[in-house]
Amino acid sequence: MPDFNGTVRVIAVAWSKSKLGHGTTDVIVRDAVALTASAPRFITLGDEATLDMSIHNLEAPAGDYR
Repeated sequence: MPDFNGTVRVIAVAWSKSKLGHGTTDVIVRDAVALTASAPRFITLGDEATLDMSIHNLEAPAGDYR
């Protein structure tokens, strides 16, 4: 699976000669530390812009990261 943050659906199917069964569940897939960057959608020559970055420590231990 490529780098991805979001929800995926996991589906399992099992069968035998006399029975059939299945199950589904949604699983959250995310990095322990997520970085989100957002930039302006449109700029032109000579414009100045700000790049906003958000760091979210979702499940990683507290500390300094590089």
